[in-house]
Amino acid sequence: MSLAQLAQKGKIKSKAHIKLVCDGKRNLSAKTIPTFSTMLGLKSKEADFFENLVYFTQAHTCEEQLKYRNRLKDLSKTSSAKQIEFEKFDLFSKWYIVALRELVELSDFKEDPKWINSRLKANLTPTEIKKALEILIKLGFLERKNNQLHQTTPKISSGDELRSKAIRHFHYQMLDKAKEALDEDMNHRETSGLTIAMTEEEFKMVKEKIIEFRKSLNESLGTCPTGTGPKNHLYHVALTCFRLTKGGNA
Repeated sequence: MSLAQLAQKGKIKSKAHIKLVCDGKRNLSAKTIPTFSTMLGLKSKEADFFENLVYFTQAHTCEEQLKYRNRLKDLSKTSSAKQIEFEKFDLFSKWYIVALRELVELSDFKEDPKWINSRLKANLTPTEIKKALEILIKLGFLERKNNQLHQTTPKISSGDELRSKAIRHFHYQMLDKAKEALDEDMNHRETSGLTIAMTEEEFKMVKEKIIEFRKSLNESLGTCPTGTGPKNHLYHVALTCFRLTKGGNA
C-alpha cells in the first residue's frame, strides 16, 4: 500500500507526515496515535498495544518507560517472544538483578533471602529476589543443576553504548553505589580519576582504550579466570570519561 493510500485510509491530509513518522523524524501525539491506528487497520487490543508502544519508545525517563513497559507486558502475555524482550529490559532496570547472577558464583552462595541480604548491600524482599532469579533463568543466564543455581554463559555486558533507558538507569544506580563506597575501607575499593584537556581525536582514543580494557577484563575474569582461591566477594568495575565543559566547536 502506497503512502497516498495510507493517507487516504487514515484521513491524513499529508502523506509527507506519514513518511516523517516512519523515518523517525517526527513523533506521534495523543491526537495522532488513533489516526495512525485506523490507518494501519488495528483492532481494539492491537490499537491499545500500539498506543502504549509509542509512549514507551518516546518516554523521557526510565520511570515512564517502566510504566509503559508494564502495560505492554500485560497486553502481550500470550506472546512468549515479546515476554522475553520485556525480561531483557528488566535485566538492567534493577542493579541487583545482574548482581544476583554474579552472587551465585560466590563459594558460600545460598539461595536464601536472608543469606542474600546478609551478603548483598541491599534490603530485598523475598518476592524481589524470586522475580530477579526467574528473569535470569528465563533469559538463560542461570540454570538449575542438582537443585543448585549455576551460571550458563560468560559475563553480561550491556554493550559499548547506552542505548536503553533501562541501562542508563542501571548505571545511575551503580553510581549511587560508587558514592557510598567512597566512605568504605580503601582496601576494599579502588577509586581514581584524571581531569585533563583533550582534542576530539584524543577523546576517541581514550574511549577506545576504555572499551578495549573493559572487554579484556571481562574476558580475563569471565572465560579465563586467573584466580585460584574461592570467590568470596562481588565487585562492580565502572569506567567512565565525560566532559566538564560546554560550548566549543563540537
